[in-house]
Amino acid sequence: MSPTFGETPQRGKPVAAIGKPRSLGVAAVLGADREELHDLLECAGQPGSSPPVHQLDDDDTNTLSKWLREARDAHLLLFWQNPVLTLAQAMANQQSPDEALNQWMVTAEQNLALVRKNRRRITLVESVLARYQPQVLLRRLNERLALSLTSRSGSPSAMEAQNPLELLIADRAIKANLQALRVFQELQATSLPLGSYEELLPDPLSSWQAYHQEVTQSRADVESLKEKNQRLRQEQEQLKMRLKELDKEEDKMSSTRVQAIQDENDLLLKQLHHVQEELESYYLESRSLLQKYDQTEAQRKKLERQRNSAMQRARALQQKIDEMRDSRSWRLTKPLRAGNIFRRKRKS
Repeated sequence: MSPTFGETPQRGKPVAAIGKPRSLGVAAVLGADREELHDLLECAGQPGSSPPVHQLDDDDTNTLSKWLREARDAHLLLFWQNPVLTLAQAMANQQSPDEALNQWMVTAEQNLALVRKNRRRITLVESVLARYQPQVLLRRLNERLALSLTSRSGSPSAMEAQNPLELLIADRAIKANLQALRVFQELQATSLPLGSYEELLPDPLSSWQAYHQEVTQSRADVESLKEKNQRLRQEQEQLKMRLKELDKEEDKMSSTRVQAIQDENDLLLKQLHHVQEELESYYLESRSLLQKYDQTEAQRKKLERQRNSAMQRARALQQKIDEMRDSRSWRLTKPLRAGNIFRRKRKS
């Protein structure tokens, strides 16, 4: 786990129990999909012993507040989608990442304010971790709400098909945005501990290899199109020369063969038109591939700059840590830190 994220929920972290509610409400915010999660909870309940599960279609904070006021003995499970996946989806859909992130932060702040007012009535759950680890989700809910939920499915849901490079770029963008990172950290710290989303991120080296293979294939396709383009141009020139020869022969031939020559000429013109259409198609395809190559090359350079910057920051942070641990004050306060750890263990 990256040290930039600070303390995020872990699978082994204890869960504070708050008692069994009479009913459960399921809502989804920040782009999370509530349908599958609602079905999971409804199927996991034991008839006669588990509270009914209600799906809340409106995720507006005012509507959720009203529902909490009216359903006094109910507990709200609020599933949220992390900003990494939100940014990656925006990039995949050709949307503005800045606008998507700003909208995510506004909605996240509103929901955090709602949770602060109703800490014992709302349980935040990161939707991706919940769908990927349903067994852990049910066990944590049982611990927190004194339920008896059991999974009846044999395998977790599949992760969303997302471009690995887009996920890694989105992850780096969140870590570089201090405001978004603060909101993300608060959501993680307040949520039911199911693990870390970073465990599900793709391996950078494997993603780079896949990207490199894609660029190599794009270059090969461009070269192949160039060869086809050149061959079609040669065929076009040959047909033009043949047409000129036929025009000269037409003047020398008798009138009895003029019609036959005209028919052949029409056929050659049709063939020439067909070749020109194919040439135009290959030309447009070649331009598209060249543009794609330029975009991927620019993306590669951007990723390389980000990687170098990240490595420099990591080395600088490690150097500061080493200097701190080598300092005299660190060594002198070692007994004090050991005493604090011992007192915390006795209290726990």
